[in-house]
Amino acid sequence: MSPLPDNPAPLIRWFIALVPPEDIQAQATAVVEELTARYQTRTAKAPPHITLMPPFELAVNAIGPVKRSLADFARQQQPLQVTLDGFSAFPPRVLFIDVVRSPQLLQLKAELEACLVQQCGLLPDNHPRFSPHMTVASRKLDRAKFKQMWGELESLSFEAAWESNAVTLLRYEKQRWQIDQVFRLEA
Repeated sequence: MSPLPDNPAPLIRWFIALVPPEDIQAQATAVVEELTARYQTRTAKAPPHITLMPPFELAVNAIGPVKRSLADFARQQQPLQVTLDGFSAFPPRVLFIDVVRSPQLLQLKAELEACLVQQCGLLPDNHPRFSPHMTVASRKLDRAKFKQMWGELESLSFEAAWESNAVTLLRYEKQRWQIDQVFRLEA
């Protein structure tokens, strides 16, 4: 057994998502900012997104195989239609913009996860059912705030769609999630 290095590289948090185009990001961000201002809630400091692989930890010097696998995977995938349709919730703490569970989106998620588990040894998502969504409020949200906010949001409309032509790798740095690299879907 070889000795451990004196200064192992620090672990960094990463996740993989679909990030909507800027106009849809702006619409979703406006909802987040309105809820934050009115109810003092917040979400993870990240661009609006649909998580495909939840956060995992790797050192910067160990992310190379993941990036190579993502690049190879993306080259074999076709762009897909993503549709946002209203608001929904995971009671009693999370409010979100609902994402239509299309067969193409479900297949992309399943194949991406299988690829990264097999090729890179990442752990599979521990949620048994993929529920695609874009979170608009989740932190500092007690049951009373949740009930009041959900009462307002459940009847509101939020509709948008786009052709997603990339998966995005994000990394946690300086107290927020930053886009690290975008991988184009090219098949």
